[in-house]
Amino acid sequence: MGNIELHKSEASDSEKTRSHAADPATGDIQRIGSGPAKEILENGAHIRFLQAMDLVNNAIAQADDLDEMLASVLQTLLDIFRCDRAWLVYPCDPDSDYWEVKMERTTPNWPGATQQGVQFPMTPDAAELPRMCISNEGAIRFDGQSGPELPDVVKSFGVQSQVCMAIYPKVDKPWMFGVHHCEIRHTYSAEESRIFEQIGHRIADSLNTLIVMRELKKSQALHEEAQRLAGIGHWEFDIGNRQITWSDEVHRMFETDIETSGISYDEFIERVHPDDREMVDKAFSDSLQSKKPYMIDHRLLMPDGRIKYVHELCRTDYDQDGRPQRSVGTVQDISKRKMAENALWESQQRLQAILDNSTTVIYVKDVEGKYLLVNRQYEHLFGKTSAEMLGLVDHAVFPAKIADALRINDLRVITSKKPMEYEEIVPHNDGDHVYISMKFPLFDSEGSVYAVCGISTDITSHKRSEELEKMRLMELGHLERLSIIGEMSAHIAHELHQPLSAIRSYSEVCAGLIKTGSPDMRAAGEIINKIEKQAERAGKVISKVQHFAKRQRVQSKKANINSLVQDTLKLMEIETDRRPFKPVTKLGRKLPMINADTILIQQVLVNLLRNAMKSMETSEGSDWILMLQTRLCGKGFIEISVQDNGIGVSEDDIEQIFDPFHSQDGEGMGLGLAISRLIVESHGGHLWAENNKYCGMTFRFTLPLQGVANDE
Repeated sequence: MGNIELHKSEASDSEKTRSHAADPATGDIQRIGSGPAKEILENGAHIRFLQAMDLVNNAIAQADDLDEMLASVLQTLLDIFRCDRAWLVYPCDPDSDYWEVKMERTTPNWPGATQQGVQFPMTPDAAELPRMCISNEGAIRFDGQSGPELPDVVKSFGVQSQVCMAIYPKVDKPWMFGVHHCEIRHTYSAEESRIFEQIGHRIADSLNTLIVMRELKKSQALHEEAQRLAGIGHWEFDIGNRQITWSDEVHRMFETDIETSGISYDEFIERVHPDDREMVDKAFSDSLQSKKPYMIDHRLLMPDGRIKYVHELCRTDYDQDGRPQRSVGTVQDISKRKMAENALWESQQRLQAILDNSTTVIYVKDVEGKYLLVNRQYEHLFGKTSAEMLGLVDHAVFPAKIADALRINDLRVITSKKPMEYEEIVPHNDGDHVYISMKFPLFDSEGSVYAVCGISTDITSHKRSEELEKMRLMELGHLERLSIIGEMSAHIAHELHQPLSAIRSYSEVCAGLIKTGSPDMRAAGEIINKIEKQAERAGKVISKVQHFAKRQRVQSKKANINSLVQDTLKLMEIETDRRPFKPVTKLGRKLPMINADTILIQQVLVNLLRNAMKSMETSEGSDWILMLQTRLCGKGFIEISVQDNGIGVSEDDIEQIFDPFHSQDGEGMGLGLAISRLIVESHGGHLWAENNKYCGMTFRFTLPLQGVANDE
């Protein structure tokens, strides 16, 4: 700075208290006394002050942002004070946790004392200087003259002289401003201190403005970014010249050039979907008439045919006479939301169509039992619309006993959080109907059950058919058992002949004793006892046959399959006792109970045993094998098998033997195996036959488990 020189005087210590003036031609400071020389000095100091402040103001004015302004001002200070460093530290607060050099400018020989922008801990030594600055109103000179001694922490940076002060922007904490002389010790004059202080105040004022501007720019940038992320833009409509000014986000939304300064109202309307233009224009016109803000959703039609959805808010400012002057508003791109809503609506429509066209009854109830939804089939069957059912409970629709049962089933689903199937009875105009209901829980986003959905199918007709099928099966079974008894009649007669003949013989002996006139009562008692035993034997044969032939309804109950096999073999003793082979059993241990009609299952076993015995009777050889076996089969079933080593059947005929009226030996009705398969299938099992590896056949059938394991 050739035109401003604020350097140290060469005067002796005794002369330092005298006034000095600068030579106008050289700028050198000269010793003066009083009078005109003093006036020249004062005028020269004022000019130098104005020149220094002018340089600082120019540096500030030419800067566009905070960092540029600080750097420019500090660079100017290096010239004004011919110093080695000019710096700004933040914060000037001894109680702060840290301090950092916000900006620094240096001469080439004396680089920065610390790294710019790095935070250092505010140690007790480091806190000494900011504490001195904030406790002093102006600049503090550390030049070895009248001022205090340089702190050791400052000396460690090679500083010989320093002047610094606290500056106070109106925003945030104070800063610390200072310059270093490192090359030589510099004594700061009062004039230099004054200029330094004024520059500090000027920097503080500029900091106020630039910090606020920087924060405003940050806020604007955040606002624009928030608008971009949220898909929201703003606009302003000058109603007088019908020109609209859009934010960048609105331009992006409408896919127009961001550099465009403004568009006309008609150009805006052109971007609106043709089907929505009248609605949008009317909403704006009505708002001007009513002087009330409005909001509206409408579509935009892009040049390539794409459609966007936007949500607009608008308010209008009016002059004192009530004339509209300016409208401002926001536009939000809601295309994704609208597409999601449309997709959801379409999904709901599809679901509702499925529900309403289903022949099953579908409904949803909340955890309190209140109906949330019913389908059209529910409305048709129970005479209440979906709107009427909303919020009702079962007790408002059905008798208390039935409503209680339905509620219990719902609560089981809610507490177990698992799907469950129930057979439920509900009243109709033509009587009670039976439904098979699949009920399952509905969960919210937190995994809690909020409702129960039920899908109920009317199985009343099926139940009636099932009952008729059971009656038909009962009659067929009864006929088959009578047929079996007819075929066994000769053997039954033989079984009865022996005890009856014995009874006759014993009776004749007893009658002879009585005729003697003095019968032997002891002998008579023994004979009567034998008569009783033979009568009991004959009674058991009759009881077995009578029980087997009895007509009764199908009645399922828990049964032990092994006990059922053994009871059947006792019934078959009438036939097995007269044959040269005896059945062998291989019964599984601790088999679970089954749920079955014991008479019908016994009938299956009798059929299979009689078929096996007939097959072996027609085969050659004497090493006959007839085996009954029970075992667990897979998950939830028991398998019963009857194996023989008779003549078997060809592979082509193996399935035909289960056809009705198919008889292998030409005897009987040919219904035994057909009825047996019906009986097994009615119990939920399966009956089939297979040829053995070498000879004979094995009949197998399965029955589902029911109950718990037994100790047999």
